Amino acid sequence: MANQFFKFKQFEILQKKNSMKVTTDACILGAMADFSGCSEILDIGAGTGLLTLMQAQKFPNASYTAVEIEESGFEELVENCKQSAWSKRIDCVNKNILDFAQEPSNHYRFDGIITNPPFFRANLKSPVSERNRVRHEDGVLSMTELLACIDLLLKTHGKCFCLYPYRRFEEFLHSSNAQQLVCRNVVFLQNSPNKEPQLFIAEIGKESDTLSFQERKFNIRNSDLNYSKEFVELMRSYYL
Repeated sequence: MANQFFKFKQFEILQKKNSMKVTTDACILGAMADFSGCSEILDIGAGTGLLTLMQAQKFPNASYTAVEIEESGFEELVENCKQSAWSKRIDCVNKNILDFAQEPSNHYRFDGIITNPPFFRANLKSPVSERNRVRHEDGVLSMTELLACIDLLLKTHGKCFCLYPYRRFEEFLHSSNAQQLVCRNVVFLQNSPNKEPQLFIAEIGKESDTLSFQERKFNIRNSDLNYSKEFVELMRSYYL
C-alpha cells in the first residue's frame, strides 16, 4: 500500500484519496521544469498538487492554477496547497481541462504549463476504476486534445513541460507539429544505463528557441541500482 503522506523538505503531500500517488517520474518532471521568468503557471491534471508545489517552491513569486477533474482527489489537492507556504498564490479548479480551455478568459493566459497526462491506451488497465479514469486516455483526455488545450492556453512566448512514455515519442512529435507546437528539448528517462528509456520529458512552445533542438538521456539509477549522482543532485532541494 502506498504511503498516505509523502513529506518533502518544504511541503507535505496527503494522498489518501487521490488515485495517483507521488511517483519518482513525476518528481523528476517537477524538478526539471524550468519556469524562470514565468508569472502565471498552469498544472493540467494536478492530482495531489505535487507539480504545482514543486514549482511554487522554486518560483514562489509566480501565480499558479491547478486544474483537476477527479472529485475524490480534489479535496486533497486543495488541502495540500492550503497547508503550503504558497497557498495565497495557488488557485485550485475542479474542472475538465477541455472545458477550462474553452473559457475565453483563459485563452493565451499562461506563460508556463506543466502536465503529467493520461498515459496509456485500453491495454494494461488497473482494476481500480478511478486510477483507470486518470491514467488512461480512453474517454478522458487524448494526446491530441491535450495539445489543443495547450495551444489555446499558452502565451506566444510561453513554454510547457510534459511527461509521456518513450514508445509514444514519434507520435508526440507528429501531434505537436500538427498543432503547430515546437518541441525544443527532450530528456529520455531510463531506470539505469543498460536499460532502454521508459519515459520522456519534453519542453514545447509556440516559437522555436534560438538554440537548436536538444535531447539527452537521464539515468535514475546506476548499474548497481543505487540512485545516480545526477538524480540525487536534481532532487536535493526536495527530498529529505
